[in-house]
Amino acid sequence: MTAPKHAEPDWTGLSASLDRATDGCLMIEGERADRLAGRLGTPALVVLPARVRANVREITDAFARRLPRVRTYFALKSCYLEPVVSAVLEAGAGLEVMSPLELDIAQAMGVREADLLVNGFGHTQAFAKRAVDQEPALFTLDSFEDIETVSRAARASGTAVSVGLRVSLPATGPGMLDDDTKLGFTWQDGQFTRALARVEADPALRVTGLLAHQLSHCVSPAVFGAHLRNVADCLARTRRDTGIRFPVLDIGGGFESRLLLAARGVTADDFAVEAAAALAALPYPVTVYLEPGRYVAADAAVGLTRVVARKARTGADWLITDLGTNSLIPVPGARFPVIPVHGADGDRTPARIADRTCAPAVIDAHAALPAGADTLAVLNAGAYTVALSHIWGPELPRVVSLDHGADRTLTDADSYRRAFTHLYGYSALRPKTPAAPLS
Repeated sequence: MTAPKHAEPDWTGLSASLDRATDGCLMIEGERADRLAGRLGTPALVVLPARVRANVREITDAFARRLPRVRTYFALKSCYLEPVVSAVLEAGAGLEVMSPLELDIAQAMGVREADLLVNGFGHTQAFAKRAVDQEPALFTLDSFEDIETVSRAARASGTAVSVGLRVSLPATGPGMLDDDTKLGFTWQDGQFTRALARVEADPALRVTGLLAHQLSHCVSPAVFGAHLRNVADCLARTRRDTGIRFPVLDIGGGFESRLLLAARGVTADDFAVEAAAALAALPYPVTVYLEPGRYVAADAAVGLTRVVARKARTGADWLITDLGTNSLIPVPGARFPVIPVHGADGDRTPARIADRTCAPAVIDAHAALPAGADTLAVLNAGAYTVALSHIWGPELPRVVSLDHGADRTLTDADSYRRAFTHLYGYSALRPKTPAAPLS
């Protein structure tokens, strides 16, 4: 069965990191994918810092063209890899952290003060004290318990902390988190107003910002614009009723990856246009913070994998690969398009890509591949993949950074063996030789 010509976009035409050589071989940042797969072995994950830098600049510049004051902070939870974080900082963005581990990474990279945001909730007193001592641009509060925790940390440090409150508004359409999630102080029932009054009355806390992050895999600028109109109304009503202004409006992240947006003909500028129109109604000027994660990191890594088995099925065969869903975590909404390393032209047949685990998880249910394709590239593999990966089932991929034509291995089989012994309590990865059977 031949796949329709329009079934999949030309992914290589949607990213400057991807191209095809004259013989049809996939090129990744100017390197032949077949040679990379041969040199690195499979499974492998090739991380592209140049694409990270380009993505940070693309979204920052788009919003800066439309709004007077914009600052970008990378959502660190989406990818912990050092070359990615370094590229983010080189491109002029800061970091948004939510945990002790992420604060450790920020400190190791020398990030603090204006280049640091702290989010999350359920913080321990020790974490709050550490974070306060870093003097972040904003420490966002997401529960009444955290208001008390951060207040105590601020008093212990002898300084007033710039804090924000996370508000949860009714969803405006697909790609939005509902206001019934665990996140934020709800607006409709007055919880946000009560939290704001508590913070405003505390001399150790200085109300500086509002976090209104409710996007998730959002592909619709119109939905985003409708949300920001609700946010603008929230700010206007708060000022009218309390006199309180928020100098900072943190609109968060939640944009779909740049690659998948491009496949729909959507750009960061489309979102920025909606933002400018919606925020024009604000009763006072604000600095806008962005917290992109997936948009920055997702299409900045390509998985390389080989087909290790085929299973014929009516409609579309299953191709089983050595790259598994223990690294390409099948979280809701995630998409990992699979394309052939060879054979860009000619007929293609539908295929479904999965790993060798005894579980129904799928990597790509809508691939279209040449007959006999055996080496594949998995796109969009840079966000919420290795950050959530676990030593379970298939071999985890060698992770390599490819920048300016030079590759550097970040993790390999030996790294995973060392981690395995620590995680699971074994003295070695391979079991001891079994005793001889009794005669």
